[in-house]
Amino acid sequence: MKADIAALLYLVSGVLFILALKGLSSPASSRAGNRNGMIGMAIAIGTTLWVAGITDMLTWGMIAGGLGIGGIFGAVMAKRISMTSMPQLVAFFHSLVGLAAVLVAGAAFYSPDAFGIGSEGAIRTQSLVEMSLGLAIGAEQMQSMNPLIVMLLVPLFTLGIYPHIGRFASPLKRMSSGMFFAGAC
Repeated sequence: MKADIAALLYLVSGVLFILALKGLSSPASSRAGNRNGMIGMAIAIGTTLWVAGITDMLTWGMIAGGLGIGGIFGAVMAKRISMTSMPQLVAFFHSLVGLAAVLVAGAAFYSPDAFGIGSEGAIRTQSLVEMSLGLAIGAEQMQSMNPLIVMLLVPLFTLGIYPHIGRFASPLKRMSSGMFFAGAC
């Protein structure tokens, strides 16, 4: 019975995630899309904690602390980042997702008993394939230096370099010089 309810709740959260993506595709419906995504994530997290049967207060404190820190970080980023810097921010967040995938795969490899995927030296083949994919895809997304460099170079060029060379260089030459320096880094 508990598994059936959990499956239904996961299905509801999945539908809400799809509606969130649909809503985020247009500025007019982006608020509704964002709300659907938040509700879907709350249902997914709540269901996972309910199925796991978390009763330890330290675990609940760590979860609340993580939600608080993440919420504060997200609110500050939402207030400070301009719309023109959104691609760099999204790239940076993708690299954090990649880092999380790599860390989870590493933790599962070094402590398979805690993840229920086998024992040390005897990890199930399916789990090894999943961990390998997590490492490969996560490492691909984890090119965190690229978004950081872009986030540093855009203000540097906009405020420091372009005003000085603007009277000598056309916009195309400025873009080319920016691409050259970004590629060199």
